[in-house]
Amino acid sequence: MVYSQVNQNLLDLQDFEKYKKMTVKTAKLLKKDYFMLERGEIIEHCGDLLQFDSEANLCSANFCRQRLCPNCQRRKSLKTYSDFKRISEELQKQGFAFLHVVLTVRNVEDIELVETITTLFNASSRLFKKQDCKRVFKGVLRCLEVSYSKSNCNFHPHLHCLIAVKKSYFTSRYYLKVEKLRELWQEVLRVDYLPQVWASRCDDNAIAEVAKYAVKPLELDLTDEIKLNVLKHLFCALHGRRLLQTYGVIRTTASALKIDLDNFEESEAERTDDASIFSFGYNFNLEKYEPLNF
Repeated sequence: MVYSQVNQNLLDLQDFEKYKKMTVKTAKLLKKDYFMLERGEIIEHCGDLLQFDSEANLCSANFCRQRLCPNCQRRKSLKTYSDFKRISEELQKQGFAFLHVVLTVRNVEDIELVETITTLFNASSRLFKKQDCKRVFKGVLRCLEVSYSKSNCNFHPHLHCLIAVKKSYFTSRYYLKVEKLRELWQEVLRVDYLPQVWASRCDDNAIAEVAKYAVKPLELDLTDEIKLNVLKHLFCALHGRRLLQTYGVIRTTASALKIDLDNFEESEAERTDDASIFSFGYNFNLEKYEPLNF
């Protein structure tokens, strides 16, 4: 086999190399901490081997599927985008439109993060059961995002919710203004301040984008010491949690299409019937992928 047999117009390793470099950097940082050492060792070798068929389709790779891995988060992000695009297109055919609603709380310190995420999940479940919401929100995709404030040195957990409504909702007497949503959110959140809520109608380009928030690769412009501390607290806060949750017509449509949005794992389809498999291995010294069988 020779390199020219691969469809070079389609095969582009630069994107793979970009995220592999981020992955190695993250792994080296995690390995400095005893508690995160094992995770770092697993993440470091994520994507060492990539295999493509003659049409430059990725058919096999040794992805680690760790939640803090930039490489795997990027892969999961692409899969989630693709999956939800299919779901949203099917629901639009059935007469649904979509809202993008962001539910927030005040920023919290690292020791409060675990409890606050639990509070967010429980409060959002109560919100969707409120009569004002239940009669118009026909389906929900709830995504957790946790960002870090460099200036305040604290965390900002919040929920991105993609909500399926009937197209008539926007002219209905049951239309919920942002002010009303804020009041309802304060009530179910059980806080003594009026939290921020954003709500907007999704156009065709925005619908699938919403699903990517929870799984986008983590990029932080911080010192190594602070970044390691952030990663450790994120790991503890997110471990074992489902960052994506579906309800109503979004859940039933995903099931009908045999799509599992809640599943963190993402794997490539094996193409063992293709005699031309082209393998690339990552060279840690050169920070690039090199062909193994050409």
